[in-house]
Amino acid sequence: MASHEPEKPVAKVNTKTRLGFGLGDFGFVMLWQGCALFLLYFYTEIVGLPALLAGGIYMAGMIWDAISDPFIATWTERKARKIGRYGGLVGAAALPLALAYPLLFTQPFDGLLPAALWALATHVGFRTAYTFASMPYNTMPARLTRNPGTRNTLAALRVIGAAAGGLMAALATPVMIDVLNLQMEEGPAYLIAALTLGALAGFSLWSCSGLMAEPAQEPAGDDNSQGTTGFHADLLLALRRAVSDPRFSRLMIIMALATLSFGLYTQTVLYLVSYHFQRPDLTPLALGLPALIMIPLAPAWAALAHRLSKPATLAAGLLLAALGYAGLGLVPRDAIPMALGFIALAAAGNACLPVMFWSLLPDAIDAHSDRTGTRIEARMFGLATFVQKTVSGLTGLLIGLALYLAGHEAGGSESVSEPVRHTIRLLCSAGPALCLLALIGVTYRYGRIRDTVASQ
Repeated sequence: MASHEPEKPVAKVNTKTRLGFGLGDFGFVMLWQGCALFLLYFYTEIVGLPALLAGGIYMAGMIWDAISDPFIATWTERKARKIGRYGGLVGAAALPLALAYPLLFTQPFDGLLPAALWALATHVGFRTAYTFASMPYNTMPARLTRNPGTRNTLAALRVIGAAAGGLMAALATPVMIDVLNLQMEEGPAYLIAALTLGALAGFSLWSCSGLMAEPAQEPAGDDNSQGTTGFHADLLLALRRAVSDPRFSRLMIIMALATLSFGLYTQTVLYLVSYHFQRPDLTPLALGLPALIMIPLAPAWAALAHRLSKPATLAAGLLLAALGYAGLGLVPRDAIPMALGFIALAAAGNACLPVMFWSLLPDAIDAHSDRTGTRIEARMFGLATFVQKTVSGLTGLLIGLALYLAGHEAGGSESVSEPVRHTIRLLCSAGPALCLLALIGVTYRYGRIRDTVASQ
């Protein structure tokens, strides 16, 4: 069994570093949510692309994003060894990302083919810039500290920043567009709104890079510290360990099931409020309530994890969220306050999931490093986001297929058949609940893994 001296921990993660880390996901999720909420609408309603073509361009960008994650993560890890830190890579990618976002909302060509090619190029460019910035950021908890409690706090700050960034995109973008529409057309209004959000996100990432006090990379015990392995060898090693190491493999399953559960709800909740409850005016509340609840509850889950184990805390949150989703599916159409209550209950439980996952993954990296002498940081975070984005894209396909089989057709809520309503209710409630119940079983098995597991 290989062994090495464990990496020296940072004595304390100071307040500036914690603030900087939270600012990072504020910027990332603001742009991510801006794409998720408004890009398809811009493609179809402003650029004039056919809906199927617009959806294909969006899916192509997501597929590229997922596939590129492990490769860029491997490059990131190798580059960080040379310059001594990950934070500098975040700062270097801040400006390209800030410029790539508003380019998404431009339309310099009139013809269908040139417009589609421009949309594809700008989308792939944005996703590439996003990955170059996010990969080193995702790795920071593994570099800043080996203290599990501090990692809980960092994960909670990340979730708070992400929720605030998502709210900023969801609320500020339509407000700016409404105001600007009084003076200009909708297309230029979208561009100005995107320029504003891009600049704010770029500044937050630049601040994130400058505020974080990161320990220097230490070559001792690193599988490529002397440059004896190549890029592809590094990548293949991470893929093998993701399958063979029981911690990594279970964490990837947790990420897959969590993404599926979250996607089933978020991509069908608009159908639920419009077609089942017939209250489209509830859309902002249904979208914003989970983020608002996540902001105060993320640190509460982190504090609970100080008293319980992380797997036990995660299981408690999963059970709470599963109850919320199950209850939502049983609510009568006219019981709106009860429906919002179950949505809030599911959000309260879900707030635990990202906090615990992004704290458990650095712990697994440390345990693997202590057992084998091989430290896999950015590569493992890259594989986690690969799983996340791949499953997210497949979830949209699954929802579309389910609605198609149920007989869904475009039209108002009055034209929706009962099979379609029933399918929507199942997708938004029973689907997420079953995923979370399965996650509880995976989490229980994860908690039984011992640090003394044999090295792979």
